[in-house]
Amino acid sequence: MPVAVITDSTACLPGQLVAQWGVAVVQVQIEADGRLDDESRYDRGELIELIRAGHDVRTRPPDPGAFFWTFQDAVSAGADAVVSVHLSRRMSATAEAAMQAARQVG
Repeated sequence: MPVAVITDSTACLPGQLVAQWGVAVVQVQIEADGRLDDESRYDRGELIELIRAGHDVRTRPPDPGAFFWTFQDAVSAGADAVVSVHLSRRMSATAEAAMQAARQVG
């Protein structure tokens, strides 16, 4: 009974660990200086400079659709179960986005 492990980019897992264990990582969104994109598409140095310059930089949870397709990919690859690990709902809306997607996948 294969189990897929899915998390989001706030876990900050090293790429080598993600590859070694086959963990799927859904990207949190970052909104900075009028641009909204996946965390992985931002240059960290650029973000640091924006923050230092007083620009508004915020994180947003991934869209439930990103979780939906990640869950679907896991099931299509043969997973019988999915363990999705995230920050507490008290700290972030990411867990709620994952739960919405899980309900759609069943």
